Amino acid sequence: VFYFRAPPEYAQILTDGAIEVVTLANNHSYDYGDQGYADTQNALTERGVEYFAYNETLVREVNGIKFGFFGLAFDSDPDRIHALMDQLYNQGAEIIIAYNHDGWERDYSPDSAQIDGARTAIDYGASAVFFSHPHVLQGIEEYNGGFIAYSMGNFCFGGNSNPSDKDTMIVQLEFTRTSEGFDRSYTIIPCSLSSASGYNDYQPTVLEGDERQRVMDKILGMSYL
Repeated sequence: VFYFRAPPEYAQILTDGAIEVVTLANNHSYDYGDQGYADTQNALTERGVEYFAYNETLVREVNGIKFGFFGLAFDSDPDRIHALMDQLYNQGAEIIIAYNHDGWERDYSPDSAQIDGARTAIDYGASAVFFSHPHVLQGIEEYNGGFIAYSMGNFCFGGNSNPSDKDTMIVQLEFTRTSEGFDRSYTIIPCSLSSASGYNDYQPTVLEGDERQRVMDKILGMSYL
C-alpha cells in the first residue's frame, strides 16, 4: 500500500505548467483523510487552480462556451452520473467533460466498468470522457457523437523513477459553435513521460519521427474507431 503526499508549494508546478483545472477523484485523494483532502483543495485554490471531484462539479466559461466538468473514482453507476450531469446542466453547462479514475493497473484494455461508465455519460450528452488509473495507455473510441480516451497513461508521474512503459499522449479537443450546436474535433499528440529514455526525469516530451509514429500506431491499434 502506498500513501502519497507532497509539500503544498508543489502545487505551483501546476501553475507554472499552465494547468488551470484538475480532477481530485482518485484512489489516493484521501490517503491522509479529510484534512489531507482539504489541504490539497486549499493549496490549489491559493494558486488559482480550479478542481472538481465526486460531488463537486465545475463550470468554466472559455471563449463564450460554458464547459462543465465532473469526476468519479471507480464509480460507473448511471444514476450517479446522471445526477452529476443534471447538476452541470442546471448550472448552464453547454459541453460536459468527464475525467474518471477507473480500470486495472497496467492493463492495456478497458474493463466493463470503464466502458459502461463512459458510454452512459456520452448517451446522456457528455462530449468527452477521459480515464486514468491503469498507468499505461489504452485506446480511444468515437461513440454516439462523443469522444472517449480509456486511459491517458502517465504524464508527469512521480511515483516511479523508471517506468517500463513511458508512452503517453496529449489529447487536444476543439469545439466550434454552430447553428445546430457544436462541432467537435480532436488531435492525438504522442508523448513520452520523460525526455530521457533510461530513467524518469519528470519532463513530458512530445515525440517526433519514428517514435511518434510507433506510439500513434499503438494507440490506434487499441482503439474502437
